[in-house]
Amino acid sequence: MTCLLFAFQCCDYVEYTRWCGAVLSFLKALPGELARLAMATLGVALLNLLLFYAGWYAWALYTHTHTGTHFARLHPEAYQRISDIVAMTPYWQPSLSLAVAAVAGTFVIGTAIQLPGLRKWVFDPLPLPLKGLWAVGLSLLLAFPFAGYDARLASWEAYACLLLPGMLCLLLPAMRSVSRLVPDLSMLLSGMVEKRRRG
Repeated sequence: MTCLLFAFQCCDYVEYTRWCGAVLSFLKALPGELARLAMATLGVALLNLLLFYAGWYAWALYTHTHTGTHFARLHPEAYQRISDIVAMTPYWQPSLSLAVAAVAGTFVIGTAIQLPGLRKWVFDPLPLPLKGLWAVGLSLLLAFPFAGYDARLASWEAYACLLLPGMLCLLLPAMRSVSRLVPDLSMLLSGMVEKRRRG
């Protein structure tokens, strides 16, 4: 009986040290991953800023041409939507908020598929072009809440288009950070079940 109790205590100690090691590795990886995500977010915010200014300049040139005035007469709704996007000044505010929304939304969705072990079925095996479809889907998904937050544009489709460039850039870095920070609970549970069977 004493031997069994000692063995049980040893198993508990091994499990405890394993969990402590996992927590320590998480704490060690957290600052580095947060710094990488912050740098990626800043890079995407600068990309958004450049796209806003490039779009503003190109739209200003286009609207002063004969083709631009003809387009405005034929497609007034599309003309107004583009004009509303160009009017989202100061550009640094939507640039930063779009980048933060892209990285935060990707991290949340990545965590949702990482915890139950779905990632190894629905994301990791996909080739790079199909992972790009994930960026499109996430842009469409995040456009609804972002439209309610910003509310400067009339259609959520416009927000999906604005989110897409950042999502394409941030998808892989954010998913990589999720894999390093968030555990796969299905593997932990299977390991515990296998250990119980052996015990």
